[in-house]
Amino acid sequence: MYCKLCGAANPEGSNYCHQDGTSLANSASLNQLQLLKRETSFCPSCGEGTLGSENYCGACGHTLLTHAKKESAAAIESVIVPVKNYSFSFSSFFTKETFKKALLPATLAFLLMLALSFLVSSSMNQYYDSLFAQMFDTTPKELAEEIAEETGANVKAPGHLFGFTDVAMISHLVSPTYTMDARGVLNYDEGSFAGKLKIDASSLIFLLFPLITLFLAGTLHRRQTKDESFSLLLAGAISIGIVYGLLLSILSFFSGFSYDLKVNEGGESFKAAIDTSYFFLAAFLKGALLGAFVSLLGMLFSLDNRHVTKHLERFMPYGEAVHQGFSAFVRGFALLAVIFTVIVGTKLNEWKESFIDFSTLFDLPLSSELLEKTWSFAASIGAQLAAIVYSMLHFTPLTFKMNVDEFASNVEMRYSIFGGFQDSFGGMTQNLDIFLDMNNIALYLKLAILIPAGFLLWAGYSLAKSNQAGWQTFVIFGLVYSLFTAILAAASGVFLNGEFMSEGFDNDRQTMDYSISVSAIRVLISSFLMAVILSFAGSWLYKFFLQKSRS
Repeated sequence: MYCKLCGAANPEGSNYCHQDGTSLANSASLNQLQLLKRETSFCPSCGEGTLGSENYCGACGHTLLTHAKKESAAAIESVIVPVKNYSFSFSSFFTKETFKKALLPATLAFLLMLALSFLVSSSMNQYYDSLFAQMFDTTPKELAEEIAEETGANVKAPGHLFGFTDVAMISHLVSPTYTMDARGVLNYDEGSFAGKLKIDASSLIFLLFPLITLFLAGTLHRRQTKDESFSLLLAGAISIGIVYGLLLSILSFFSGFSYDLKVNEGGESFKAAIDTSYFFLAAFLKGALLGAFVSLLGMLFSLDNRHVTKHLERFMPYGEAVHQGFSAFVRGFALLAVIFTVIVGTKLNEWKESFIDFSTLFDLPLSSELLEKTWSFAASIGAQLAAIVYSMLHFTPLTFKMNVDEFASNVEMRYSIFGGFQDSFGGMTQNLDIFLDMNNIALYLKLAILIPAGFLLWAGYSLAKSNQAGWQTFVIFGLVYSLFTAILAAASGVFLNGEFMSEGFDNDRQTMDYSISVSAIRVLISSFLMAVILSFAGSWLYKFFLQKSRS
């Protein structure tokens, strides 16, 4: 049964449309005939006298009743309109059956991620080994053997500083910590050195490895289970995330670089150890969150092999707002990343000949080895620059901080797209502003704000078009958009924290802190306000064009 005004489908037996309240009753069915007694004491056919209790004439049998049309009110029946159930049982998270179904997709995704990491690390290490051989005319292994032969010590060649397990960890935004401990005796004097360096930096291009593999895992899981309920999809995604996070945390114990060196010659000795470690809890949490989220996207995609978050419209309240918030973020960042990749790749190709001439002139091995993978390098740099600039486009400056014990004060410099350079030490930031203006870089960065602004306006326009333009919708839309933008800002930063201590030969202790980042907290607040305001403006544009088309 369909409404004659809006066309909405209604259950059989409904009296009113559940969409707009239009009456669904057929007016013709309301016309009924009612039997009425004649108020007479004589038969209208033969004229014989009748009694008031008689329905028919006793002489001729003619009816003493008459029929009259009566307009009766439609019987109102209580119709139960089916309502979508958004409740979720947390007990479905931890069933054995759910984890059994998640075990295979999560394991396959983890193994495929390791395979991609191995291919990339092998290519990188092969490149660096070749570059090392060109620069020093030897290999690390040959150099270690030469030192061992000259000193008579047992010196082994170090392995690769950056192996495939390091690629796997960094692709999940897990940061390494490098530690060094050295002790030695020289001229009967003992000394020691200890250092710790934590590098919190990520290569966003490596993030594609878990994104691709976990998306495929979610697709495989949904096609195996045939689940259609959002509660089952969410339970499966969380199960995949937990299994994947456990596997990644186990890998963290075996990841990183490790090297030991011991030299004893005469009365002198030297012992050193260098290790790389990854915090297993960070590996589990980041792996689990990434696994659950991306695998859920894969499950949603497998529902029709076309849409992803658009399915949330029918799965949850304000699903359209969540979909538009995530889509606006992905579209804006992806477009900016493509633009920066093209710009960087084009510039590298333009500068390639100059680099080759420079390396030939000064006899440097920079011609073919360093420039043979121009577009791979451009994609990596382009993604990093896009992440930083996209965060800055939400009215948040890029901040450089340096704090070293050797200096008496902190050094801080900021660059805002709309405010220029500022520093804390009265430096020559004015020259940097002039340089950016001369090359039109500052102008291009200001124009780049049209990218997120355009997608936010379109999101508000789409929300109004789907009749969901309310303040609650705009707030949820802004929260989703700002959350992912803040995560991108946090992932794009570079943080170095080090502590070094020496005793014996030179008693000293130093700490240092470096950071180049865009404040994730400021991005969270500013992007939320920007998303709410522009989405409201987009909804107003829809209403404006709609009224204009009707007039």
